[in-house]
Amino acid sequence: MGKYWRTVFARAWADTKQSFGWNQKTAATVLGALALVAVAFFHFGFAAMLTSAIGLFWTALPIAIAGFSLFVWNFFSVPAALHTELNKKIAALELALANLEQPPPDYAAVRHIDRLTLREAAFYWCDLSRGPSMPSSVQDGATF
Repeated sequence: MGKYWRTVFARAWADTKQSFGWNQKTAATVLGALALVAVAFFHFGFAAMLTSAIGLFWTALPIAIAGFSLFVWNFFSVPAALHTELNKKIAALELALANLEQPPPDYAAVRHIDRLTLREAAFYWCDLSRGPSMPSSVQDGATF
């Protein structure tokens, strides 16, 4: 489970660093930062914001809060994205497994076998090579 949260954290950090395109998250972050800068401007005034260290701190704080908000937003949205990617991979694997066909048995080699068990004969009857588990089609053919 630790690897999962490391993956979520790394992906959220990467999304935060690379979120320079205009999308819903970036627009909300910029609007939040501007709102906090406006609050600081009205609270301290323009001259105080530019000249005092506290004013500079209050000027930079909204940007830091906006960046942290973007990271938290990404942190909560990454698990859904990982789940969607996993579902796509599972669907692709299931499709590949469904399209997987076993090659037909080598009947030239089977002709040289003197005795077959009922289980082996059932596999060959259904045009399947012998395997460790018996599919339902082979089981139905074995009950003749």
